[in-house]
Amino acid sequence: MPQNAAKKFSNLALIALCLFFVTVLIVKIKVGIGHQLTVLGFVYNYGVLSTLALSCLALLKLRENYKLNIVLTLISTGFAFYVVEVFLVWTTGGNNVELAAQKMGKSVDTRSPLEVMLELKKKDNNIVLSLPSSSVQVGGEELMLFGGMSGALRVFCPYQGKYDGDYVIYENDEYGFHNPKGIYDAPRIDIAAIGDSFAHGFCVQSQDNIFGHMRKVYPNTLNFGKSATGPLYQLAVFREYVEPLRPRIVLWLFYEGNDFDNLNREKNHSILMRYLNVSFSQKLMEKQAKVDVVLANRYEETLNSLVSQMQEKKRQYLPSTALDILLLRNIRGRLGLHINDQKAIVETNLFKEILKKANDAALAWNGKLYFVYLPAGSRFAGIGMDYHYDEVVNIISDLKIPLIDMKQMMITHPDPLSLFPYRVPGAHYNEDGYEFVADTILEVLREEKGKGL
Repeated sequence: MPQNAAKKFSNLALIALCLFFVTVLIVKIKVGIGHQLTVLGFVYNYGVLSTLALSCLALLKLRENYKLNIVLTLISTGFAFYVVEVFLVWTTGGNNVELAAQKMGKSVDTRSPLEVMLELKKKDNNIVLSLPSSSVQVGGEELMLFGGMSGALRVFCPYQGKYDGDYVIYENDEYGFHNPKGIYDAPRIDIAAIGDSFAHGFCVQSQDNIFGHMRKVYPNTLNFGKSATGPLYQLAVFREYVEPLRPRIVLWLFYEGNDFDNLNREKNHSILMRYLNVSFSQKLMEKQAKVDVVLANRYEETLNSLVSQMQEKKRQYLPSTALDILLLRNIRGRLGLHINDQKAIVETNLFKEILKKANDAALAWNGKLYFVYLPAGSRFAGIGMDYHYDEVVNIISDLKIPLIDMKQMMITHPDPLSLFPYRVPGAHYNEDGYEFVADTILEVLREEKGKGL
């Protein structure tokens, strides 16, 4: 290559590489908005990329022969990494459920819940759908909502299990949760459960989630799980719905993958923080009928707002698979270099206070609270992540709360990834995974019942 051409190529390549690293840095910052990072996490996520970008600029000062060799090495190495990353995504599906399903000859509905809602409404304009709503005004009082409109049809999520399946749709119970109707009329509730989307049942049919299985033994089981929530939100649900019912058993399901991230967000919510006061309650169960009226009256307005939001998201959308490839997530995972992309600063004192208050309340009505630790699939896919397992277990031990440790149980399973849809480690559990959790809980309850506890 002529000297002038080599010089021009080297300079342009270094500038292009600098811009590439800056672009990846901007994407990482956008992905990390709303998450806190440790010092190590900050250096790993942002410091390395910043250093690479600055190094490319510094290399412009080098002698041409050195510069060209370094540029060619960087380009060929980077190209090789991305070829391997694309290969991993193509052969395994990476963390993309849809692609992994296709590789196994299965299909996943790629429509959003709102798109399904709109199609249902076209077929039957009188259908009453459960729409997300975080707050309402009732009698001049601003209420934060945790359930939904009673009896409305909830379009939940695209089925992600062992088979080809329909979109998961269910009818809200009397307070807007994922339960069959009529259980609240029982003389006493056997079990009440709280948690995030794993408790909620994402994303298998209702009879195949944890509590669909458990109702075969304990029919009076209520599931107050809510997707995308953390411990403080769950304490609020406990105060509003579990405490008034005084069940014999309370199951607190904790998912290690993001519950601390959610807690970091929730601690900044003034109403949620008020639930640390044992006397605070919005009395939502008593106000459900009035809440239903308000939600019905603003139904069309809420639906139109959701359509506008969906259109805006489509304009800003970056497919998850493209993002995984850009950030080399599959390669980094297999090399143990996933120093949490979105790592939570663990609020151990707040977390412990939340659990202590819930446990004290359960003991006060002669109930018993069990803490169910749910592991992320990354543990079983060779992806090195720190989920603060030891800290959580020590807190549970200090509070003398019985622990049902699904991490240890899944480690002993002959094929843990078979418990996740299409073997995708970043997904929720499939039917087998939820049944495995349910069977483990039921076995613990049987053993304790046999001991007369």
